Amino acid sequence: VINLSLGSAARSNVVQQAVARAARKNVLVVSSGGNENRPALTYPAADADKGSAGERGVSVASVDVTGVKSSFSNYARDVELSAPGERVLGAYPDGQAAAWSGTSMSVPLLAGALALALAQDPELAPSDLTGAMLDTARDLSALPGNRAYAGMLGSGALDVDAFLKRSLARPAASR
Repeated sequence: VINLSLGSAARSNVVQQAVARAARKNVLVVSSGGNENRPALTYPAADADKGSAGERGVSVASVDVTGVKSSFSNYARDVELSAPGERVLGAYPDGQAAAWSGTSMSVPLLAGALALALAQDPELAPSDLTGAMLDTARDLSALPGNRAYAGMLGSGALDVDAFLKRSLARPAASR
């Protein structure tokens, strides 16, 4: 699993080639959608569900802890999933912790959930994992703060518990 907490308004051939190479090796790539509060994704998230990355790439928007779109998060029909990205605690120099906000904080939540599933069963297919993640997402469309973004926050918010239960539900004999 590769976490791409980065983005650019322009496509990068080098990044596209690296993501395509990872996808050919069944590596999942999760990319942040951008922090400009605009109806378009930054690259490489804009290409996550297209081309050679296909089912091995996931684009992510940010929501607050209640599931409402973060004021800074980009949104688009190409967004595949949302995850909390506001005031997320992270490491800071000298053994400290700091709170950070941005779609770059949302991406590690998805990447970590994917890594947890793969740690339990390394034989899981990338398309099964991304499909389970999208299928088990918590619907965000009914929240009043999200009505203006209908269809532009992906399948919903990451539900780690439901995702792991679905991903690991196969009988042990078939793993």
